[in-house]
Amino acid sequence: MGDAHGPRRREPPRRRVRRAGVRPARPPLGTAFISNVGTLDLDEAFLAPAPFARTAVYLAVGTVRERPVVVDGEVVVRPVAVLVATADHRILDGAHAGRLQRVVLELLADPARLDVPGAGPPG
Repeated sequence: MGDAHGPRRREPPRRRVRRAGVRPARPPLGTAFISNVGTLDLDEAFLAPAPFARTAVYLAVGTVRERPVVVDGEVVVRPVAVLVATADHRILDGAHAGRLQRVVLELLADPARLDVPGAGPPG
């Protein structure tokens, strides 16, 4: 209804919620966004940070292909995939991104360490 001044207008829900002191939760800070672009038969892709995502690292995993690599001084054919990482420098400093890269490379070189809870990086 209304009063002598005309119909009563309802306050918009957003304003009522704000006035009550309720604030929307910010999305949690994500650690990494991983995209398997190999399923699209791409060897690599560069993922651009989304401004609203609050994600520090974006990782694109390319197609696994047989390629020549050197193992113990011998050229052998092994399955190889290209990993492309993009760091959002608004969230992650380059030094920390470099350390993360080193840990990822060490884990890929010795995947059995992934089965040991809390193993962490060596040294």
